[in-house]
Amino acid sequence: MTRVLIWDLPVRLFHGFLTLLILAALGISLLVHDSSPWYPYHSVLALIAAPLIVLRIAWGFVGTRHARFWSFLFSPKAVAMYFIDALRWRETRHAGHNPGAAYVVILMMLLPLMSVLSGYQLGQGNKQVKEFHEILAYVLLALIGAHIVGIILHTLRHKELIAVSMLDGKKQADPAQAIPSSRPIAGLLFLLFALWWGAMIYRGYDTKRGVVRLPVVGMDVKVEETGFEDEHEE
Repeated sequence: MTRVLIWDLPVRLFHGFLTLLILAALGISLLVHDSSPWYPYHSVLALIAAPLIVLRIAWGFVGTRHARFWSFLFSPKAVAMYFIDALRWRETRHAGHNPGAAYVVILMMLLPLMSVLSGYQLGQGNKQVKEFHEILAYVLLALIGAHIVGIILHTLRHKELIAVSMLDGKKQADPAQAIPSSRPIAGLLFLLFALWWGAMIYRGYDTKRGVVRLPVVGMDVKVEETGFEDEHEE
């Protein structure tokens, strides 16, 4: 079995950007006190990530074969059989996402979007979503941990440095499963948009008012929690 092109450039760029943004946002939200001037930056990072996730979801319908959702929407039976085979250390290979990782990947797109929406509500002073917002952060952290464990187990089980595939796009697979192109133009457009959007969000962050002005729409989004003054004083 040879290393063939499986992941296109947009998927790899999205994976890299989302990994950095989520880890940075989680790190700030969990390790920095919410009274710190650095704390709102976890919301700023989330606002940068949100449209990138939307683009990845769109790419899941029009992208290359292994980037599309239909390629890794497995049945519950297939997921169960995969874990049974994994526990027995059997060789079960998948060119794209395996059943164990497929739904983790989907959740790692949906949970950050839910976090952005609940964070927006917090910024509007809605205390009722605070606990839900915090739970989302811990669930997302647990999923990241599960994803890392899965990468380690795959590496040991199949003797393949699977993490490298998100750098060069290649995996050990049947050549018939390879994609014909890495879609470099789409990747370049995604990269330019991500850099532009990130720069505009950062530029639009007013630290004095605690709001970010969204590009294009001109909408102000509060990134500091309001309505919690009494709690801080306590």
